[in-house]
Amino acid sequence: MPFKYSCFISYRHCDHELGRRVVNEFYEGLVGELELSTLPAFLDKDGLETGDFYNERLAHELCRSVCLVMVCFPNYFSVEHSYCTREYFAMKGLEEERLAVIDSAEEKDKGLIIPIVFRGLHHLPREITGRRMCRMFDSFLLSTPELHRHPEFAPSIKEIAEYIADRHRALQPYESRIVTDCDRFALPSIAEVTPWLREFAIPAPAFPSLAGGNG
Repeated sequence: MPFKYSCFISYRHCDHELGRRVVNEFYEGLVGELELSTLPAFLDKDGLETGDFYNERLAHELCRSVCLVMVCFPNYFSVEHSYCTREYFAMKGLEEERLAVIDSAEEKDKGLIIPIVFRGLHHLPREITGRRMCRMFDSFLLSTPELHRHPEFAPSIKEIAEYIADRHRALQPYESRIVTDCDRFALPSIAEVTPWLREFAIPAPAFPSLAGGNG
């Protein structure tokens, strides 16, 4: 089974303008760059409503994605809304399995999880900030021109797309061994991730635009 997507974009769904702008404009810029060299990105634009069963299709699409891109606000990891955490843990498992089969020692050090931080770097766990390169977009404001056209951010989006394309090229020879059983792939359960979340997750923020949604 071949890869279907270069990356799976994971994010908390937001009701207000800042969150929606961040996700949509980052996606547009990244897809524009990725289509020049590799597979498209996956973004769940419909989202999930509170109380919905987790859409199994999203787990399958994550399994068929090369990388996980985390669009981070302070509430990305949340006890109340654990979807993003489950996606993160699922990709950690896939990353370990996939990097283990690569022959190149250099490529084994290239992670498949990419944190994009728009707010709240200090709210991310040490296992991310201490191990992974976090791309900072925290100077983005509502007054900022379109993210993917902005002279400060557009070059960073291009670099991220190039990194993802490189990971796809490195893993492509191993597709038949590492992209398997995706139709049966499932995310970790809420019970599995909750103890980890309780160790560091902050309370839900007071702002409805960030506390709402489900991502």
